[in-house]
Amino acid sequence: MFAYRSDATSLDLSSFDTSQVTNMHGMFAFNAATSLDLSNFDTSQVTNMASMFYNNGATSLDLSSFDTSNVMTMGSMFYGSAATSLDVSNFDTSNVTNMHGMFRYSTATSLDLSNFNTSQVTTMEYMFSGAQQLQSITLGSQFRFTSTNAYLTSAPTTTKYTGKWQNVSSGTVDKPKGSFIGTATELMSTYDGSTMADTYVWQPSLLEVNVQDSVLMVGDTWNPADNFVSGLDSVGDPVDFNAITVTGSVDTTQPGVHSVDYSYGGITSTATITVLETMPASWVNFFVDGTNVRAIPGSALSTAKWDLTTGLWDKWNPGTVKVPTDKIPSEPTKQGYEFKGWKDTTGAIVDFSILDLDLNNQNEFDFYAAFEKKEYTVTFDIDGKKETQKVLFEDLINEPTAPKKEKHKFDGWHISPQTKTTKWDFSTMGMPANHLTLYAKFTKLSDSGSGTDSGDSGAPSKPVSPVKPNNQSNKESMSDFTSSTGSTKITSQENTMTASPTMSQGGKLAKLGETSSLFLQGFGLLMLISGTVFFWKKRKKTHS
Repeated sequence: MFAYRSDATSLDLSSFDTSQVTNMHGMFAFNAATSLDLSNFDTSQVTNMASMFYNNGATSLDLSSFDTSNVMTMGSMFYGSAATSLDVSNFDTSNVTNMHGMFRYSTATSLDLSNFNTSQVTTMEYMFSGAQQLQSITLGSQFRFTSTNAYLTSAPTTTKYTGKWQNVSSGTVDKPKGSFIGTATELMSTYDGSTMADTYVWQPSLLEVNVQDSVLMVGDTWNPADNFVSGLDSVGDPVDFNAITVTGSVDTTQPGVHSVDYSYGGITSTATITVLETMPASWVNFFVDGTNVRAIPGSALSTAKWDLTTGLWDKWNPGTVKVPTDKIPSEPTKQGYEFKGWKDTTGAIVDFSILDLDLNNQNEFDFYAAFEKKEYTVTFDIDGKKETQKVLFEDLINEPTAPKKEKHKFDGWHISPQTKTTKWDFSTMGMPANHLTLYAKFTKLSDSGSGTDSGDSGAPSKPVSPVKPNNQSNKESMSDFTSSTGSTKITSQENTMTASPTMSQGGKLAKLGETSSLFLQGFGLLMLISGTVFFWKKRKKTHS
């Protein structure tokens, strides 16, 4: 279906319904797709999977969800497959009869066939033929080789491998400890699932000489033991460095590349020691308020220059470099300030993605954190009426005109509406690193006071002539009053006065006093007349 599609590098098979499919022969043969998601495939009815992934380009195949319980032929199923990772651990092969060339020329490095049941298989020829990278295979209790013509790959005979297969047993795939050690043919001819089920790997050579490469600077000290890591003898016991034969030396007075051989028991390993010329010191510095928060050595940003003809190191060539994003310090924070970026010695903000630093011409590159004061809002609250002002951090706030309130004295701006709070000093107190509200505070004047106060002594206003009640023009002017303060504002063509309840009461008392005075005067006059008459009658009676 998707065979011979060399132009398709990817396939979306998520919506495929394969629940009724019985034959998938050659379905992805010669397909170039490097990735295949077959997790939704329903293969429960499939009986034929021959050549399904023949020369397929997928580098990994997860077939753990495949139901192969009805499959009868898997011949050449993975022939020439590019998949180095191949999961067939859940395959049910109890009905399979044909496994001819199933993994032939496959690039898989390991196969888990522990679930394979080959009791019905009649042909297994060339099953593993040409699978040169297969160096680990897990066989289960129901697996059997029908013959040695399955051609399991022979382990190579090198300094690393002995040319034989060995079961892992209680060891690891890198260091197997199993009792079976034999060739591929011996494994196929003697394998008995009832007693030999295990993972089999290429037996590693017991002889080992492990070394490491290193880089030195001119003037450094070098010892041959510095590059020796470990060694094993023919029976797997550790080898001391004193038993190793070292060929070659390193001159650390001159730059250059040196090869040193370490040999033991016919095994030789070579270490490469590179001596580099000391690089001129160069630094990229980052400062925050005078503190150096990060210093990056130029050597961390530069690379060595190599002679492409000889393949040898030539000299340092720091050249022009950029500072990688991951080496730039994280954005610093500062109360009341906003970080704007890193500036150079000229004060200009730099863009490190385009900035080039020439390490050949300059040894020190200094950058400084650039901050800008944040702007905050101060709100002036006058009994709920609000005005705002924008102020930079730490700057002085412009004091607004003192507000006025009838029968009250203004006591300044305070940081809280509560009775006892701090009064704001506009001459010394700078804007904090937050928004601020200042509240106008007033003190109510005594009853003897009058008018509206904005900070004066509260002296009473100059008295004015009383207004005649029957004057119609005056009646018309008495239209403006403020009930909330308990006072009445009276306006005439000549003057203005404010009468409080106390003043009104005083007027009433004055009128009462006048009435009482007239009464007393009349009473006194009556008493004087009565006394005179009484005195006159008594005198007359005496003389008579």
